[in-house]
Order: sequence, then structure tokens, then C-alpha cells
Amino acid sequence: MRNSEKRKYPRVAAGLKVRFRRLDEPTDPIREGVLENISLGGLFLTTARTLGPRTAVFVELPLVRDSGEPVRANAVVRWERTSFEPFGMGLEFTGFEGSSRRRLHEWIEQLLSTVPQRVV
Repeated sequence: MRNSEKRKYPRVAAGLKVRFRRLDEPTDPIREGVLENISLGGLFLTTARTLGPRTAVFVELPLVRDSGEPVRANAVVRWERTSFEPFGMGLEFTGFEGSSRRRLHEWIEQLLSTVPQRVV
């Protein structure tokens, strides 16, 4: 069974800059990565340095069509790609701030309805 067949939510390609930091270290610097793809369940983030599986992170991403607050969520690193570039991490969302989940859902639905070939 292919990964796309096991997914609970549709995944779309995106190329947004994302800010993230470790949750277990309050003084951890804010880092940046590039969002490769995303769903309501999680995302894949390319980054110069991965954080390792089971690391809890806070993620902040702007929505292109949305001029409001960025989507803010907690996530956990489920896997990492370090064998070839670009390096990156697969993150699973564990919780959203405020209306972030609803706004993310609307944004993904808009992408799926306007550009169906972006499905990953």
C-alpha cells in the first residue's frame, strides 16, 4: 500500500517559509524551513538541520491567501530525512492555537479545489 493510500487527510504541495522551535527548550532559537507539503494531519518541512524523531515543536506558518495571523500549532517529529538533500522532517500535528485548524482546513480545501494537481 502506498503512503498516499494510508493518509487520513489529503496532502498538498506548498513552498511556504515556516518558523519552528523546540518545545522542550524555552531558549531554543526560532528556526526556519520550507514547507514541502501539508495536510490537516501534519507536514513535511525541509530544513538545514533536523531535530530528531519524537521532538516536540511549535510551528508557525503564514497562509498565502490569508492576511491574518499565521497558523500556529504544536507538532511532533515522526521521521527525518538525512540521507540526501534537502534534509527534512515529517511532523504530525498534536494541537492548534485558536482558529488555526479551521483556517488551515479552509486553505487546503481551496488549494485542492483550484489546483488539483498539487495533491501529493
